[in-house]
Amino acid sequence: MIESNIIYNFEDFRTIISSKSQIDSYYLIYNDFYFEQIDKYTNLTRDTFTITGRFAKSFNIIKYMSFKVKDNYSTKELYEFLELSKQHTKILLTIYNPKKKDCFLLFISNRDDSKLEKDIINLIEMEK
Repeated sequence: MIESNIIYNFEDFRTIISSKSQIDSYYLIYNDFYFEQIDKYTNLTRDTFTITGRFAKSFNIIKYMSFKVKDNYSTKELYEFLELSKQHTKILLTIYNPKKKDCFLLFISNRDDSKLEKDIINLIEMEK
């Protein structure tokens, strides 16, 4: 199941990122080359808001998708999946919790949102 929604304001932005950024999860901000592990000193809200401000224009819509995977993916495998998805969607933040198998994507919405959703569905269906 994929949960998807629009982020309407900074309070929503801060709440959703804070709730998803749990210790021992991994995060990837925009065009970084590798995932980093979240520890108690990590402030993803500030870093992500900075990136979002750099790439989002006032008329852009920021959305998120959250979903569970069934297999244990390494951060390298997830990175490869994201690289393919970035061809049609500007993904600003990815948070992956391998223990809970939760994945969270924050992105700039565009006419190709359905392609990202289709990529995620294909990933989940490959696991069956």
